[in-house]
Amino acid sequence: MKIPAVPGLILALALLGAACAPAAAPSPTAAPKPTEAPKPAAPAASPAASPAASPAASPSPAAKPAAQAPAAKPATRENATVVIGARAAVAYLHLDLAKALGYYDDENLEIDQQYMAAGTQAATALLAGQAQFSGNSMDHIVKAKTEGKDMLLVASLTTAPGITMVVSKKYENEIKSPADLKGKRVGVTSLGSGTHTLLLNIVAKAGLQPNDVQVVPVGSDTMPAALEADQVHAAMGNDPYVSQLKQAGKAYFLVDLTTKEDTARYLGGDYQFTGLLTMADTARTKPDLTQRMVNAISRACQFIATNSPREVASRLPKDVTGSDLDVYVLGLEHNYPALSKDCTASDAGVDNFVKSQVVAGIVTQDKAPKAAELFDMSFVQKARR
Repeated sequence: MKIPAVPGLILALALLGAACAPAAAPSPTAAPKPTEAPKPAAPAASPAASPAASPAASPSPAAKPAAQAPAAKPATRENATVVIGARAAVAYLHLDLAKALGYYDDENLEIDQQYMAAGTQAATALLAGQAQFSGNSMDHIVKAKTEGKDMLLVASLTTAPGITMVVSKKYENEIKSPADLKGKRVGVTSLGSGTHTLLLNIVAKAGLQPNDVQVVPVGSDTMPAALEADQVHAAMGNDPYVSQLKQAGKAYFLVDLTTKEDTARYLGGDYQFTGLLTMADTARTKPDLTQRMVNAISRACQFIATNSPREVASRLPKDVTGSDLDVYVLGLEHNYPALSKDCTASDAGVDNFVKSQVVAGIVTQDKAPKAAELFDMSFVQKARR
């Protein structure tokens, strides 16, 4: 089912665009599939872990048990629509991986996985009841909460933003710290997006005011062209684009929010960013469907934890990795530290996220929601038993 636009809701969410969403991702490509009869249970393949690309990038395969197929496939086939705020973004890798490895089918789920042009559109579809789940940043949960609507994060996909501030190489002698951005043009994916929120937090930490920098919307996959054309001096970007720019010698990293060090420096520590979202009512009235979905995503987390970036990339289709696997692996290796390996959101990570919304002026301190109201880890806990 192709998700139609919902103008009223899109307007309400327009200031909170998707973190790192491509500027013009294709419309949903997959039509809903007809309901199928239950199939006999079959064990999922358990590939051996490949050596990690680098010691820091991937845990040892012995660190955690490999993801196991469920003992028996649920008897009833369930249909669900999942909308994702960006096509093939590393921040939503777990969703693409669960599909590629057959984890949805192991849960007897018929998933219509759709990529939206931006996170705002994905959140709008979820709010309108046109999808049961979404891949989004937590910004949308906060926005919905302030409007009296209850969204929940039920599985974590990242424990750090996974966003990098890159600066054009021509300014390397001029811009050596975020404080040097005063008076400069800095790109974000879109105004009011997660990357905009992150930029405002970095600016504040550097002792600058929001209006000390000129914020320019440059998109995601169009960001490199904007940087090279000198439309911006620096930009908040995602992979594979930031890694490609650095490798080509066209830009350097000023702030790297894929790392724990910079995430702690600018955001206070663990930072819950993207995840599997659903409406609180769905989690309450359809716990079996929610559990099955979280089971599949949790197995993807385990696969990421026990395999190297290259092994993970090798399991994905070309419409996710693109035709050059090495380029995709380069970005995946850079982002690996930010990816959740157990799908668990921490109290501290969610609390730091809420604080960042206050710093960015998204919500005021007196109206900021309590962190505990924004996520529910009970389904992840059951999946790990």
